[in-house]
Amino acid sequence: MSDINTDLKSIIEYFYKWEKETPDNVFLRQPYGDTWKEWTYAQAGKDMRRMATALQKTGLPKGSHIGLISKNCAHWIIADLAIIMAGYVSVPFYANLTADQLGEVVRLGDVETIFVGKLDHWDEQKDNVLKDLNVMRFPHYEGNAKINIGTPWDDLIANNEPMEDSYVPPLDNLWTILFTSGTT
Repeated sequence: MSDINTDLKSIIEYFYKWEKETPDNVFLRQPYGDTWKEWTYAQAGKDMRRMATALQKTGLPKGSHIGLISKNCAHWIIADLAIIMAGYVSVPFYANLTADQLGEVVRLGDVETIFVGKLDHWDEQKDNVLKDLNVMRFPHYEGNAKINIGTPWDDLIANNEPMEDSYVPPLDNLWTILFTSGTT
């Protein structure tokens, strides 16, 4: 019998609640130079649900490990919640890892697919990541490295229908593998 408090709610459950009850409220704001882009709960939910469908189309079984390497940005949040929504385990990495460090934590994290996004030194990091990984890339953020590999975010959003169900992993499942700075 699980000792998890059944009154606890996960972040994905709160997101589903707000998506349903306050769809037009702003969920995320992302600066782009002097301008800002906003996502409402409904807009972010639609993007998450489309990305969850794209992840499921990879054919990986539930519980597979999906990596994330990017500085903080709206797409990171959307991708992380889509990973949970699709039933996978999120494995985020520090954006400033060296190629050797990144290769090591990708291997230790048993990552099979990775989101690559807003980074400063992608050309120096990419070599140990590209081997046998499915890469999904965030839109380009001005002033950051250009990511020219993998499937573009906008294509994944445009070519996938939103997932209809609202999956919630059991609270005692593995949700995230977080490598601390001492890991490498």
